Amino acid sequence: MDEYRLLQERISQTNSLFESAVERAQAGELNRAENLLKEALQLAPQYAPALRVLGVVLLNRANTRALEVLQQSITANPLNSEAYFNMATAYFRSQKLSDALDMVTRAVIIEEDDARYYSLLSEIYSKMKRPTEARAAAERASQLKSRPGYQTPDPYSAEMRRRADSTTTKSICGRS
Repeated sequence: MDEYRLLQERISQTNSLFESAVERAQAGELNRAENLLKEALQLAPQYAPALRVLGVVLLNRANTRALEVLQQSITANPLNSEAYFNMATAYFRSQKLSDALDMVTRAVIIEEDDARYYSLLSEIYSKMKRPTEARAAAERASQLKSRPGYQTPDPYSAEMRRRADSTTTKSICGRS
């Protein structure tokens, strides 16, 4: 029983550190966010949400380790479209257009209704001098953005949004 309680405490501490890190990142306190994420990852080294957010923090600080950390995030959770989108962004910023195209295409396959993915896809196609595909992707992004209630997602809070969706689903289904 003590082992179970210790595991619960570790999970709770990891979640608390992660949530605090997201709040710090949203407030622009990237150094503090990075430190909190590293603490969380010491407790749970394969915690995909923390790896992805750390990758985004590093990407926003132009840290060369961003791609490595984002790849670890994808290894830990290969179905997270945000991680592929973040990798695509990193590749795009470093002018690795074919790699960026590959990653953003994977993001779109997983989650086809995110306007940001199509906007980046349009930029990539434009840089690759593929105007027809660039225009089509830009049009799809525009369609998605014109939906009622559309808001650009916060890059740091995607996991928090998924947690809220999971909690809502559990309460609707009668599970707690």
